[in-house]
Amino acid sequence: MCDQKTSYALPVYKDFAIKSQVQIVGTPRLVSDKLYVGICGINPAESCNCDRENVIENGEFDTDLSGWTADDFIWKDGRAAYQFTTGCYTGTIYQECDYNIGYFKVKFAYISDSLFEIVLRIFDDSTMLDEVVIKSIPDSVIHLVETNFSVTTATVNNITFAFKCRSKSDEVGAPYTDGCNNTGDAEKGFYFDKIEVFRTDICEKKLDEDIELKPVCCMYKFITLYDDEQLPVSNPYNLCYSGNFPVILDEKFSANPFDPVTSSNLSFELTFPKKTQLQFYIGSKVYIVSWNTLPITTVAVSGNVYFVKVGYSGADTSSGRKTQFLAFLNDTIDINHSTTSSLVSDTFTIANIPAGSFINNAYGFINTVSSTTPTTKIGKSFYWDGTKLVYYGSAASYQVTANITGLYYNITFDYIANYSDLTGNVIIDDGVSPQTLPITFNSGNGSISIAFTTGATGSNDIKIEIIDSLPHGAGISIDNLKIQETVKFNVTSSTSGDGYATIPVAIYYGQELLDKISELLGIEFNCSFISCCPQPKIEFIVSKDDDDTEFNYSLEQYWDIAQIEFPELLMEGTVAIDECFKYCILDDAKNVIACSNVFKRIFEDCYTTMVEYWNDENAFGFKYPTSLITNLIRLPFYPHGPQFPVTEKFYKESSGIYRRVSTEVEEEYNTEVDKTPIWFHRMLAIALKHDNVLFSSSRIGFFRESISQQGSLDPDWKNTTDAMAKAKFKFKKVLNGNNSNCKSSNSCS
Repeated sequence: MCDQKTSYALPVYKDFAIKSQVQIVGTPRLVSDKLYVGICGINPAESCNCDRENVIENGEFDTDLSGWTADDFIWKDGRAAYQFTTGCYTGTIYQECDYNIGYFKVKFAYISDSLFEIVLRIFDDSTMLDEVVIKSIPDSVIHLVETNFSVTTATVNNITFAFKCRSKSDEVGAPYTDGCNNTGDAEKGFYFDKIEVFRTDICEKKLDEDIELKPVCCMYKFITLYDDEQLPVSNPYNLCYSGNFPVILDEKFSANPFDPVTSSNLSFELTFPKKTQLQFYIGSKVYIVSWNTLPITTVAVSGNVYFVKVGYSGADTSSGRKTQFLAFLNDTIDINHSTTSSLVSDTFTIANIPAGSFINNAYGFINTVSSTTPTTKIGKSFYWDGTKLVYYGSAASYQVTANITGLYYNITFDYIANYSDLTGNVIIDDGVSPQTLPITFNSGNGSISIAFTTGATGSNDIKIEIIDSLPHGAGISIDNLKIQETVKFNVTSSTSGDGYATIPVAIYYGQELLDKISELLGIEFNCSFISCCPQPKIEFIVSKDDDDTEFNYSLEQYWDIAQIEFPELLMEGTVAIDECFKYCILDDAKNVIACSNVFKRIFEDCYTTMVEYWNDENAFGFKYPTSLITNLIRLPFYPHGPQFPVTEKFYKESSGIYRRVSTEVEEEYNTEVDKTPIWFHRMLAIALKHDNVLFSSSRIGFFRESISQQGSLDPDWKNTTDAMAKAKFKFKKVLNGNNSNCKSSNSCS
């Protein structure tokens, strides 16, 4: 007679040798705490079964439904059959049990010939503690389901296990109607074959050292939908927009931004009434010229920068200023650069000025300037030091002209500030409605990012102002000035409620919205990320203001997964030879949360093989976010009988001699699988079909050899009542067995 309780212990040889993935399903309560992995020993008298005695009465429904409170379930041929008398969302069947704090496992088997959801609800009296929803497989075959739950409230007196079946909508939203709302006693569609409940934390903990479960945890991704279709990342309204917005200004200050001198002779006149500042860039030197309040001219040098204050002779007249200005040109500029400066009829000329010279005449210090090319860059009390703009004086501004064609823009720049009390403005002047956007600077390295909407397209003057109220007279520089188009997100609604983080209804520019999402998540926004912390649900709608287009945004959780990776720990002293045990996940208090299937320590490994397998992408229900996620386990099968199939080609010469064209030698092994239950054969078949499979076997001297299993794995079920069966399969090993005489061993010249 078939023993449905037959279990099989997987072998572990000598040292720990297991790496595995743990799929966390249902309520992801396991990811909120620090987790560990331990060893639970099992009393051999219990036949390697770590589960406690089943506490459910009449869980196999042998003759009736005694012990159960059933609503819309009837007994039928040894099963609890769903009767469908009052609609689809009915069918409660439960028992009340008294439990203390602990961890529990629910096992049940079902048959379903329609698509339903099985809802398991855990109650403390009338308060629901937990819910697990499982979609049935509608193939009229018995399916076994296992799920776990915990009781953490000390005052719990009883727990009610309420199983409900409800109709599941099909792909286009229409409900399944098969069996729904029928009257009478006809059962239809769904049957419970067995229900069991076990306590799972009673194993003797043999090892609970800090072997941490390494969480890969939850992967989240922001998606954007338009008309129920996912918006491509090439669309600017996708939060994960991968393209580049049009850049209308990208000033890295790697070149001088001011007016280049285009001739070897620079001629100009002074402006009266006298103006504030003038900058010469000659050779590698910078001359910042202003008027002195004293009759003497002073020159202060800092590195390659000359701070010049031009004095005057006699009264403060244009004649006196000109005389002193010429003296500055002769005594400083001409001496440093071998130029010849002169003054004829109010016109100054600097002859033989070196190529690559510039002037910055932002204040109009000189006029009637010849031999320069004016730019749109206006720097007041800013000078260029070769890599960035440096502020000096009590106030400063830098202005550029940009040609604006769109609506929404973002201006960014980096800065270095020596003080924390500097403020400023970004002024957008479209010639119609100028905007003044305040900014503040922190001490040290920083950046400014401001979004703005233009009132008119075409030429716009963009000005950055520094407000130095003390003044410090220096202490800040700016770099990497960029202006580029962006989009505006008009958030018109956002889902709220339990578990949701709500985005306030408002208009956001791109970075503003990303900053708001980062604030809600507690981490910097990334369109996809892995987090070990529970994340809130985020769902909101953005409407375009120029039409009725709506975009739907949501943060989706893709999977929960963790990695067990034991170090090389000796089992000696922990698990004895021939002893059964389980690998268990422990919480931060070292309480057992869940256990693996049963393992057994062996000493003789001749008839076992170590298998390491992983995939290049998610497959077979396994998740492989990186190549570091692999599975490693010793299994009860062994390779034997290597064969070397040969594929070869010859040709026969006229003399009768045979010549070899090519030969390919392969290495193929037969494999014998021990007598094991069906679940083992199912898992082995899946493991062998991964993209990467390595075998280690002391029997044939394999160590992490790459193999390719081809064909099927066919268990040999001798009798219809067999619970376990042997199996055979073949695999090929990589062998450098090619010989081709079509290829020359000499390189061609």
